[in-house]
Amino acid sequence: MSITNQIYRKMKKLNVYGLLILFLFIFSSSYGQKKTFTGTIFVFDSIPVMNAEILISSSKQIVKSDSEGNFSFEGILNEKIKISADGFVNESQKLTGDSNFYKVNLNLKNSKKSQKLAIDSGHIKDSDQFSTLILYFKNNTDYSHYTDALQIIKDKYPGVRIEDNGVIIRGRQSINGPINAIIEIDGIIVDFDALTSLPTATIKNIKILTPSSSGMYGSRGGNGVVVVKTKQGVRK
Repeated sequence: MSITNQIYRKMKKLNVYGLLILFLFIFSSSYGQKKTFTGTIFVFDSIPVMNAEILISSSKQIVKSDSEGNFSFEGILNEKIKISADGFVNESQKLTGDSNFYKVNLNLKNSKKSQKLAIDSGHIKDSDQFSTLILYFKNNTDYSHYTDALQIIKDKYPGVRIEDNGVIIRGRQSINGPINAIIEIDGIIVDFDALTSLPTATIKNIKILTPSSSGMYGSRGGNGVVVVKTKQGVRK
């Protein structure tokens, strides 16, 4: 091999290494670079949630939404933020490069006190509109965005366990394994498959009865009851 070829090959290797180092430098610089992110926090997609706390994971800084639900902060791409407000379910978001603006829709906790807590904690400016919408959605529940009834149960009742073959309201074990709650749809006791195959758009409401409140079902209700009302059943 000639001296010229040796020099050429060495120069080629140096160029490759140089480009690699430059790429790593640019990538690391952009990854850790702070950007300004903004957003608005709503409930029912329309009512601003003010004084909600936004926790930025990297800096542990907390910023609050203003009277219109707006917020702004400096963060790093791919880190997470946590949004919380009294009476609402916490929401987490990942800061991606798709947008610098985030619209966050909080959900009320499944509690009778959540509405009062949200208002008393200063999160809702228009309490009359807020109360009206709560009543509307209570009477016009739409579960069509859920994939199945099990997702609804997980969302409404976080303490309830879902197994491959049933719903477990309490954690007591038997020799044969967990004891499942019975399932009732429109007054008829059904099996687990009937619950999982029920179209979510037809569901009016789902209630969980604990063993202490399912006495009307006798010994069958000893492990609790999943009570489902469908829109067709309500109209009967």
